[in-house]
Amino acid sequence: MPNPKSNLWYCSALDLLAQIPPEDQPSAVAPFKSQSLKRKDTFFLSELRQDICIIASGAANLCRPNWIGRRFIEAILSEGDIFGNIYQAESDGQTHTIECLEPTTLLLASREHFNHLLQKYPDFASTVIQQLEDRQRTLSLRLESLMFKPVRQRVIETILYLAKFYGDKCEHGWAVDIRITQQHLADLVGATRQAVNKVMRELTFKFILSRKKRLVCIISLNRLKKLAQKNDFEIP
Repeated sequence: MPNPKSNLWYCSALDLLAQIPPEDQPSAVAPFKSQSLKRKDTFFLSELRQDICIIASGAANLCRPNWIGRRFIEAILSEGDIFGNIYQAESDGQTHTIECLEPTTLLLASREHFNHLLQKYPDFASTVIQQLEDRQRTLSLRLESLMFKPVRQRVIETILYLAKFYGDKCEHGWAVDIRITQQHLADLVGATRQAVNKVMRELTFKFILSRKKRLVCIISLNRLKKLAQKNDFEIP
C-alpha cells in the first residue's frame, strides 16, 4: 500500500529533517524511499534494502538477544528516530530486529546519501549526533538499573520514562496514558511478567495507576514521581 504522504511532507513534520534548509529539502529527501509496515511486523535489520532508516510515523522496538538468548529491547523508536548502519560497512543486522508496535512508515536511504547530508548540513548532523548520544545515555542508565536496582524500582523508572517520551494526554481526565502490554513492560524492565504484575498490582491498589488491556493510565503522576525520588534513582 503506497504511503499517501510525500517525503517532502515529512520535512515539515519531523524535527530531524526540518534541520535541512527549505530550499534544499526537495533534493535532500528525493533519494529516500518509504516503506509501510503493519503492527507486529518483525524483521532483521539485514532484511532492509537500505542502510539508514528514519521512523516517519508510528513506533517500533529495536531489539537484540541478550547474553542468555532472551530478547533485550535496546530502544523504543518513535517519529524522527534513526536506526541502521551509518558509518560501518558491516552491521549487526543479523542480530538486531525491529518490532513494530503500531502501523509504521519508514524512510530509507543509502549510507552514502545520508553521510552526504551529514557533511553538508551541520544542524542536521548535530541533531543526529544528539539523538544518538541521548539513546546511548538512556541505554547506559537502563543497564545500570538492570544490574543494581530491584524490580520495583525498575518498573517505576520505566513507567515514568515511557510517560515522559511516549505518553498521551489521559482520556479519563487524569494524567498520562501509556499503551503497552504487560509482557512488553516486562521485557523493558528485564524481569518476569509475574514479577512486574506484582508491582503493577501494588501501584493499582494504591490508586497510582489504572490498567485496562494495553492501556496503563497514570492517575497520579506526582505520586509516582515521589516514589521514584524515595527510591533514589535517576529517571532517564
